Amino acid sequence: MTADGSADGDGTVGDGGRERRSRTLAGSIGRRRFLGLSGAVAGLSVSGCSGLFGSESATDPGPSDGSSPTPESTIGDLDAGGTPAETASADAERIESVLDDLSLAEKIGQTTQLEPKERGQVYDIDRARDEVDSFGVGSILFGGANAPGATAEEAAEFFDEMQSAAMDSVGVPLLIGLDAVHGNATVAEAAVFPHQIGVGATWNTGLARSLAATTGRSLSAVGVNWTFSPVADVAFDPRWGRYYESFSEDPLVTGAFTAAMVRGYERVDDGDKRVAASVKHFAGYSLPETGNDREPADVSRRTLEDTVLPPYRAGVDAGAETVMANSGSVNGVPAHASEWLQTTVLRERWGFDGLVVSDWTDLHNLVTAHGYASDFPEAVAMAVNAGVDMYMAPHPRQIRPYQSALREHVESGRVSESRLDDAVRRILRVKDRLGLFDDPTVPVERHTEAATERDRTLARRAAAESLTLLSNEGGTLPFGDDVDSVLVAGPTADSARRQLGGWTTGWQGVEQPEAAPETVTVAQGVDAAAPTGVDVTVVETGAQTLSNRDEVEHAAAEADVTIAAIGEEPYAEGEGDVDDLSLPPGQRELVSALGDADAPSVGVIVAGRSRGSPDLFDDLDAALMAYYPGSEGGRAVGDALFGAKPPAGRLPFTWPRDVGQIPDVITHRTPPHDGGAVGDGVGAGGGDGSAPQFPFGHGGSYVPTSHDGMTLSASTVESAAATDGVTATVEITNEGDRATDEVVVVLADYDHEADGSDSPAIPPARQVVGFERVGVDAGETTTAAVPLSLDALAVTSGGMTGSGERVVPAGSYELASAEATATLRIRDSTSLDR
Repeated sequence: MTADGSADGDGTVGDGGRERRSRTLAGSIGRRRFLGLSGAVAGLSVSGCSGLFGSESATDPGPSDGSSPTPESTIGDLDAGGTPAETASADAERIESVLDDLSLAEKIGQTTQLEPKERGQVYDIDRARDEVDSFGVGSILFGGANAPGATAEEAAEFFDEMQSAAMDSVGVPLLIGLDAVHGNATVAEAAVFPHQIGVGATWNTGLARSLAATTGRSLSAVGVNWTFSPVADVAFDPRWGRYYESFSEDPLVTGAFTAAMVRGYERVDDGDKRVAASVKHFAGYSLPETGNDREPADVSRRTLEDTVLPPYRAGVDAGAETVMANSGSVNGVPAHASEWLQTTVLRERWGFDGLVVSDWTDLHNLVTAHGYASDFPEAVAMAVNAGVDMYMAPHPRQIRPYQSALREHVESGRVSESRLDDAVRRILRVKDRLGLFDDPTVPVERHTEAATERDRTLARRAAAESLTLLSNEGGTLPFGDDVDSVLVAGPTADSARRQLGGWTTGWQGVEQPEAAPETVTVAQGVDAAAPTGVDVTVVETGAQTLSNRDEVEHAAAEADVTIAAIGEEPYAEGEGDVDDLSLPPGQRELVSALGDADAPSVGVIVAGRSRGSPDLFDDLDAALMAYYPGSEGGRAVGDALFGAKPPAGRLPFTWPRDVGQIPDVITHRTPPHDGGAVGDGVGAGGGDGSAPQFPFGHGGSYVPTSHDGMTLSASTVESAAATDGVTATVEITNEGDRATDEVVVVLADYDHEADGSDSPAIPPARQVVGFERVGVDAGETTTAAVPLSLDALAVTSGGMTGSGERVVPAGSYELASAEATATLRIRDSTSLDR
């Protein structure tokens, strides 16, 4: 047998004479009992990664006319029936009955995940049925955000047929997985939400939960019961091609959003979870040494414990049913072969009882990419014994050798049958919590629920809340009454594909224009937002070169203001790796040409990371970061530019001046610099030109606000463990003439010179310990009550090796939110259960 899986095996599940029988056991055991939350109070903390996990009572900024905000529950899918809870019970008796009835070959089939087509092929329903039957698989997936049909109805019909095939074959329903990572961006009708880095810029976990709940409803309407989301990897290196799939460079922020998304996806309807989430990529995937996807990571134990692992823990504690393993290696060991990660940490330490799925062909990659296993059978034994429960094979040439090797290992004792039973039990448990044993099918007519007008309202709100004002020289924005003509120029001016980003009806983004979800582009949004009588001219340009500069200059000379719609092409994974954060020459030339005109110029950057060097911003009078804003991003941009909805997003990452500053992240263990509050220079860069282009938490506003009088519910606590929590209260005053949102981020600086300081290692320069997004009406003052996570202050002990306990050190912590400050004193150090 070759490592690439070219040899056939005789141990596949598709034994021609197998008895076909149903194992639904419908009616034999009553509907599973509903359970409440596990861990701590929803929306405030998650056991083990504790303290604040985002306020989920954030308000909607309201309509574009600036009227009073409306409650969050009126937007999104949390109010659409069901219970937004995190836990559904599993029926142990049913699971054991099904497990006992499976043959060895059928058990192995349950651990197999199939994509019923090869790359570049179309989905063939007859072939798919044959493969589901032949291999007896427990799951199918449709990778790269490719649904088996351009419409929701076509997808629903296909998935229904696949469930019927599984029930006719092994008699066990399928887990059906999709890469629905920013809405159900796999069918043309569905609304596309901002990618995760944009969601992180909203600082609104309640909104994130609504986005996930809406995605879950859309998926379940077409018969999908598993989404490979959310990404819990911290954003560490913007050269990395998956940077935009992260929420933030800060572990507390990343964990808060991860937990919120898990709760949204896995809301409980009638006792069953709607869809299963998959917390990924466990663990350390986002720290490749070279900045390139799937490259090795070399990470200290202290960084693993304090920065990398906590966001995954947050997702697990929120109830995630599945975890996807990291494709790369950490400290010389591929994550798929790490018993320490998959078993010691995930199961024994954290108590995870769901299933671990591999990433794409990653058991084969233990041989071909990592050179860690001597051959493929060795790789199978390594991964399964480490704790991988299901192999995303995903095609027959990989499935045959996998099933053959695993059968041989079980029969020889290399992999114990009890280990195989444990893997299958976990898979069946997830299926039971999803209600699949009661009825795995979804009426095809439900496909109409895959997209609603309310989803577009939510998409517009999410895009609007993410928009981040990077600069605004001389009050260029918002456009005033003196603007009668606007030029929108650039490669992103009228491009749905560039605006939606990767993982949108295709792995590298929209591949066929006719399959693109309905999208309001930047140019269309500006035109819609412009007051009556304002003329909007659109000039599209190339992404790499500016071949029509004369046309741009002529149009700019006729305009009162110009907009450079610039940014990145869509991309995914390694295809998005870069070694330069500057924009391509053609876009830099466009900005320079507009800067030379008499009219003020505004840059709208549509990108998944910090693309833009200092000279770019020197040529712009104002700049707005739009991230990958989704299908309603154009409307949000138009509203922001004309002032209907002031931008209030904040960068969830540090924007370096160039690649020489990478990594420049808030979690660096460096002494704090002068400045202090979020937005005032939080990253590792200091003065003398080494400061980042924009610090972590940066974001401007059209509306002047002030943060005053931070008070703490307790200014001194005995220890992190000896308190029910500390809340920071900050008075926010809107000093402007229009309603706005304000993001309150509470940062902690450890005073290592204070009496009683007792840190076992250098802590990060600054740490996020709480955050809240609040709405403030014009001329009003509101109180933001921010629960603080004291556990976020933990530092791993154990000297240089970091082999000890995680400890919240005793000492004094200077807390700050903008100009509001306070001091928190912790008398005694506390060891945490990690």
